[in-house]
Amino acid sequence: MDTTYEQFVIGLAAPAARMLGADERAFGMGLAPVRARDLLRAMCGLETVSQARMFLGTLASWGMRAEWAQYTHHATWTPDPHDPSVVRKAAVAKALRTAFDDRAMVALDACRAATIAGWVFAAGLVTRDDGLTLAGPALIAAAAKQHRSWADLAEMLILSAGFAMQAMDEEAIAEVRALARGEGGWEGLAWPAKMSVPADADADADAADADDDDDDAAEDGDEDDDAGPEFDPETDAANAAAAVAYALEFAAENADTASGAPTMILALELTVDCPGCARPVHVDRIADAATCAHCATVIALAADDWDYFFADDARKRRKEPHPDDDLTNDFGERFFSRRRTRVVAAPTCPCGATLPVPDAPGPLACACGRVATVRAADVAARAITRAARLVIDAPTAPIPGAPLDAPCAACGAAIPLARTTPRIAACPACAARSYIDDARWFAWHGSPRRATSFVIA
Repeated sequence: MDTTYEQFVIGLAAPAARMLGADERAFGMGLAPVRARDLLRAMCGLETVSQARMFLGTLASWGMRAEWAQYTHHATWTPDPHDPSVVRKAAVAKALRTAFDDRAMVALDACRAATIAGWVFAAGLVTRDDGLTLAGPALIAAAAKQHRSWADLAEMLILSAGFAMQAMDEEAIAEVRALARGEGGWEGLAWPAKMSVPADADADADAADADDDDDDAAEDGDEDDDAGPEFDPETDAANAAAAVAYALEFAAENADTASGAPTMILALELTVDCPGCARPVHVDRIADAATCAHCATVIALAADDWDYFFADDARKRRKEPHPDDDLTNDFGERFFSRRRTRVVAAPTCPCGATLPVPDAPGPLACACGRVATVRAADVAARAITRAARLVIDAPTAPIPGAPLDAPCAACGAAIPLARTTPRIAACPACAARSYIDDARWFAWHGSPRRATSFVIA
């Protein structure tokens, strides 16, 4: 196996390895077989060698390149306004097709192929040489030929996310560009000037090269133009960023305004059993923790938990906004939960009033006196749907006549009360901690009841 080819395949998998916190300089990322199999199953639905060969063969032959070609070759086609994914892809393709060729999709497909082939090897399903060949030598060779440097490939990889996966988040973009600056797996890794692909794929690679040459000759009138487009890192990076920004802005306008399709608003209700007292905890905001109103137990809710609770339901609601049964009872690994996911036309207040659809963070008041907090979507919200823009926490309101203090159980001094006072509060006089009784606590917070949060996507 050619060393240059092998190192290039490892380099193509480095962005994924960096996101996973794995070895960026090893084929297969140095993953344990169990973890590699879990990734293959979770990310690709692959469990056997035959499935992996078929999947990678399709990726090498078609991949996102074929879908990109369909969108760019049908400029006058109008997408279904109720399918946000199709609207986004059409808008991104329209914005990018005049500024860039298909290098972005070649970069994406090559990086995916190198990553998955490495996992197949790490899982113990094939030998190292077979795994490197599974990456698709013709596709790997095309990625080497059509890009001029790791920085060029990095920008094309970031660009492709706007078409294939909504958009890379800022952290992922920063990680890819850190690689392009020579950090991690790309440090000291030269771009291959010449590379020999595995013998059994030479014909495919030659055919791909011939097709590329024919395309160049047809477009440029130069049959010997093997050099491809010149790459200027600063100029092309700026162009890529501007094109992506424009494409995503166009997609949002197309989906929400121009096409007449409404913004998708998800109404989410979640109740979990408290591990401390076993009473139900009605979660009133999409956050990293919820607090039991009865015993003050703090229940951690990571982004993975929100993904588990709502991500599948959110995807289903795109196709079936109003299912017959929208309540789910789930005996999960951590605790029993009850949840409901609905698509609504507008957020509502617990009093039943309809609230205006916000377009920016800030307070959202109801005539009844309750005030909801609108904030930018965070990691937890984007775990529910990557398209999340805003989150509306369940509206709350102070209750008239709520007591202003509670007696300290140790010294009797008054403990000031407010909505932000914790259930177990410290005395300002003696520092002893006292449990706020139900009458005072619920006077400020209301009786525990189901709460609805909203995600605007």
